[in-house]
Amino acid sequence: MMNSIALLIIVVSSIASTSYVFAAKKVKQVTEQKLIIYVASDFDGNLFEDRWKKNGAMPGRRVLFRLKDRPSMMVKHQLLPDSVIVTNVDLERIKNDLALDAETPGAVNLEVTLEDGSKILPGRYYLRDPDSYLNFRPSMRGENVLLDDFKEGEKRVKKESKVMQGPFWDYMIHMLANEETAKRFLLVTMRWHTKREWLEFFQYLQTKKYIKNLPDMDNIFCLGDPKYDYLGKTPVEKKAKLLELIAIDINNKPPGPDKQVLVYADDNQEMIKAAEVLLKNLVLSHNAPRVAIFNSGHDTEVKTTQKPQFYELLNNGTYGNFDIMSCEINLGKLGGRSR
Repeated sequence: MMNSIALLIIVVSSIASTSYVFAAKKVKQVTEQKLIIYVASDFDGNLFEDRWKKNGAMPGRRVLFRLKDRPSMMVKHQLLPDSVIVTNVDLERIKNDLALDAETPGAVNLEVTLEDGSKILPGRYYLRDPDSYLNFRPSMRGENVLLDDFKEGEKRVKKESKVMQGPFWDYMIHMLANEETAKRFLLVTMRWHTKREWLEFFQYLQTKKYIKNLPDMDNIFCLGDPKYDYLGKTPVEKKAKLLELIAIDINNKPPGPDKQVLVYADDNQEMIKAAEVLLKNLVLSHNAPRVAIFNSGHDTEVKTTQKPQFYELLNNGTYGNFDIMSCEINLGKLGGRSR
């Protein structure tokens, strides 16, 4: 276990040492302080929009599998396909109606129309890990499901007025606007794609002028990859532990913790809560740089936290507003294609 953590810290330590310098204003502080910013960003629902209530364009398809048998005599007898492919928007709409597993049915006789116009009885289908998430795993040789998903999303933006850019999109654009700052942009996702797939994906974004520079492919952490299983048993545990290790590593880098900030961005509320507990403990014990969290959740989710969307964990146990976008950027004019 210790050897695995040591290896991970070595990987994280390989992040380039060039600075991303902002003049950032901390809440209740009069003086401004130049900061080095690291960003650890989630992918789905944060950078790229795939959510129902946000009219997301990224398909993010999953495979649903049919129950083994008709669950009871009350259920209509129908010939149903063994599996059905749904988008993430579809999944959000029907998730509470799905069967719990191969044996336990969900909503009885409820029929729902999917985004593609087809109909499904969600109570007769369930999610099966890992088979339901094939589009979030390495593609077959020569294919790139990640890039194909994005290209389809582009078409849906034009034809269906869907939304592609997630809440943290502009911050990604800013981090990748400069060759130096791009080295401090980290992607932390539960997806598991190969380095080739990620490189082709970001090269496409660059070619289309969405971004100016590529992130370092070694700074993309795909926690769906079994090699990260030592971090925890659940996705929440894995991501929180990785963020803790990244924060510790940054804390040991020059010019010191007070002049460096780790910004963590995610839309998953459970992930944010778990990460905040570990990161807050590090901040209070002075074993972390300054830490800010961007909550990309729905408006109601953000409101429920009783915190700003973008906030810093202060070393007195409270929190304050944190705003990068209004800060002066000292590394030249920002580039890239935004909203």
